[in-house]
Amino acid sequence: MWSLPLPRAVWYHPVESKDSEFGSFQKAEERPSFLRKAIVFSLFLFSYLFIMAIGYVLGGHTSWSAQLPGPSGTVRQIWQGNDTFTGAPRPEFEQAWVAMLPKERGFIRISKNVEHSVTVFHQLHCVYALQIAYHTLKKDIHADFKPLMHVNMEPDHIEHCFDYIRQALMCHADTNLEYNDPVTKVTTGWGTERVCRDFDAVIRWADDNGVLKKQH
Repeated sequence: MWSLPLPRAVWYHPVESKDSEFGSFQKAEERPSFLRKAIVFSLFLFSYLFIMAIGYVLGGHTSWSAQLPGPSGTVRQIWQGNDTFTGAPRPEFEQAWVAMLPKERGFIRISKNVEHSVTVFHQLHCVYALQIAYHTLKKDIHADFKPLMHVNMEPDHIEHCFDYIRQALMCHADTNLEYNDPVTKVTTGWGTERVCRDFDAVIRWADDNGVLKKQH
């Protein structure tokens, strides 16, 4: 286990006293004045209200997604497995992937001369690339499969995707809680309600700011 030792200067030590174990505290509190009580209570109340206000501003009032470009709305979802996106690449697999992306694949222009790629669509492209690479190695891609998205199959690009997705997961650090089966002690992640960013709103925002649309 990793722990950070405190400097000796900040360690706590008992205060020596000739009185009984709690004598010095008892004597100090025998006749507290009304003014002292009022000051202590006022400081306590002020601290409580200050902490509540900070929590409201940083927590409930301003959502995490509101700190990022684009729409800030959230939705509640219950995830279930979707076999369309699993298995060997085939026409319906490809169509589902293309339908999930903005018209211009997430490339946007938010100012007149600057183009950007929206991160989530880069991440999804990497997941897609890893699937194609995996099934290419398995040699089970359907004969009638025709990729509609370009995939760089070079080892350096596939390795890039592994590390890119790792950092993406750490960046978002999803803290939704998932149900663990009490018998098997296993979680699939399916069937649990969670709060998600409104992906449909992100799609609309990306479409409204697409690089080609902003040229006109």
